[in-house]
Amino acid sequence: MKRFRLLNYILCLVFLGQLMSCKESDDLLTKHFNKSEIKTIEKIIQYFDDYVISQTSNQLTIDKAYTTYLDKMKASIEKASDYDLFLPSIDNRIEFYRTLDKNILSEIYNIKDTLTVNFRGENGPQKVYSPYSLSLNLHGKYFDFLKDLSLKNDFFKSYYENIQVAGDISPTHYSKILHEHSEIDFNNREERLVVIISLLEIGKTISQK
Repeated sequence: MKRFRLLNYILCLVFLGQLMSCKESDDLLTKHFNKSEIKTIEKIIQYFDDYVISQTSNQLTIDKAYTTYLDKMKASIEKASDYDLFLPSIDNRIEFYRTLDKNILSEIYNIKDTLTVNFRGENGPQKVYSPYSLSLNLHGKYFDFLKDLSLKNDFFKSYYENIQVAGDISPTHYSKILHEHSEIDFNNREERLVVIISLLEIGKTISQK
């Protein structure tokens, strides 16, 4: 009887430990964002979840949908412009961004509407209108959240440190997501958010007309 009680006690401790660990992870967003900001973040997650499901199957669990989606990308992407094939259209994305509070979105991204591009054969850089051209805001709340998430495991530690070196999300990060996504818990919305924010930053391919 004592042995049975001891086993129950140990199992309860393990369960409580797992529960506290999940709660701590779930609390990262509430630690860094207020209720209004979290509503916007949830809207971003839902937008991309819906897209991923539309590209895979609504019969799949969300983690299986994302791994299937990323595996399809990994098998087909050969160059940077290939990412466009696996993302909502740029017009669809811009339309979505316009539904968001721009001040809240700015806690994640630096937002520009004009890019400076050097075209071959042109004398000097050219200004190109490109609404909602995004780069990661290294001084916003999202980056602080990412710093805390980097303490969770080696995947996010490396992801965060590479951004510190590169100054933004880079091809290294996309390669990491495509080839190491088995290390991401897609059932966890905070981990899923990192992938979503990365992919939504990919902008329109600017070509010389």
